[in-house]
Amino acid sequence: MADMIKAATPVMTIVVVCAAICGLAAIGAGIYLVGLGTGGATSIHILGASIDTQSVGVACVFLGIVSILAAGRYALKTIQIISKI
Repeated sequence: MADMIKAATPVMTIVVVCAAICGLAAIGAGIYLVGLGTGGATSIHILGASIDTQSVGVACVFLGIVSILAAGRYALKTIQIISKI
């Protein structure tokens, strides 16, 4: 069991780090877009979460947060499944 967790750790680390980088980039872009004052009706439904907003920047921030949380959640769930084997 410990061998499987040890073998999966590098892959899970790469996945979580890449998701965190993409999520932080989306959050940064969203903050920038909010500062520009861009607008437009935006509706997003992803991974069970949904948002309806008039700001594209807020939608980008939402996507960044959801991607970070989803990657972390699935990584922890995968580790839990591996530990039960």
